[in-house]
Amino acid sequence: MPANDGLLTLFFKKLTGRKTSFGLEITVAVLVKFLLLGGLWWLFFAGNKQPVDEAVIADKIFGTQDQVIISKEHRNILNDY
Repeated sequence: MPANDGLLTLFFKKLTGRKTSFGLEITVAVLVKFLLLGGLWWLFFAGNKQPVDEAVIADKIFGTQDQVIISKEHRNILNDY
């Protein structure tokens, strides 16, 4: 076995019985990688959809808005400034 032959090259040699081009090997390697990445995405990110609501988004961005009640005394002090 020559030192420069990779695992994919050996796989294709055994499968077809002849030497294959690098283009075919790269294409198969990229397709396998995309399938694996797609499987990982589906496994970890595809499920558990969160409902999106305007109020939820506003709370996440701006925080909860509490009602502020100002007494008459404080209103007069604020109006003096």
